[in-house]
Amino acid sequence: MRSSYEIAGTDLSSFVETWLAEVDAASDTGPLHLAVDDPVEKDRYFYGMAGLMFFIGPRVASEASTREELLLYGVLLCYHQHLDSHPAATWPGPRPHVQRAFEHAREVGEKAVADCLRQQVAHHGTRHEGDEELDELMWSGKSPAQRAAHEQTMVGSDLRDLRAAKAFDGTDGDPWDIMPSV
Repeated sequence: MRSSYEIAGTDLSSFVETWLAEVDAASDTGPLHLAVDDPVEKDRYFYGMAGLMFFIGPRVASEASTREELLLYGVLLCYHQHLDSHPAATWPGPRPHVQRAFEHAREVGEKAVADCLRQQVAHHGTRHEGDEELDELMWSGKSPAQRAAHEQTMVGSDLRDLRAAKAFDGTDGDPWDIMPSV
């Protein structure tokens, strides 16, 4: 029988259960407590998703992150992107949410998850209507060094997403050569 946390040929059961225990132990503090306490239901779901990313995000920030961490991160990020256009009604809690994220990843397939991660990077690199106004607000009074530091941080997050995509489909080579066209 297939594990409920199996993806990309890897059984993540032990890793995910350990990670969920860490999440459960800290759920009274940090962003996850807002998923229970916020009076607005749709905000609870947002806080729940943000809380889970708060717990996995730092673990995949460096190139030393494990394949298991990258796979869990990719499953959650792509499920959260899916929920942006298909909002769920009620925050189910961390464990059911993670289970649904894995179900979604298996339903759409590993290639679709990898593509979702690469599309995230492509989105970051594309200018959108209103960006000029946002840039003005964000960078007003900031030095060129502060802007450069921010852009360096953003490149790091893009490389994290590309490493996660590679964990799903094994694509090698220069990360920028495997970008989908936008």
